[in-house]
Amino acid sequence: MSFLHWDEETTRLKKYSASTTSGPRGRTVIRIEIETSDTYDLAQLLKTLSEIDQKQRQPKSRPAAAAKKRDDLLALPAPQLQLTDGRNPFDA
Repeated sequence: MSFLHWDEETTRLKKYSASTTSGPRGRTVIRIEIETSDTYDLAQLLKTLSEIDQKQRQPKSRPAAAAKKRDDLLALPAPQLQLTDGRNPFDA
């Protein structure tokens, strides 16, 4: 979140207004006019506004795409044990 602050003795809010657009994606624009007689306050306000602008212009970080979950492989049954004694049945 961003905020602006200033010294009330040297800087004052001159006027402000808002205008809203209609429609499904209606947006509101707020205009603020600030008057200052101190160059330090002017520099601080401009620096703060510049930092806000830079943060808003940075590309938004997208969440890392989750690795595609592999389906577990289905297990085949183990081959049946061959219960033989190793003799050839035709050698009798």
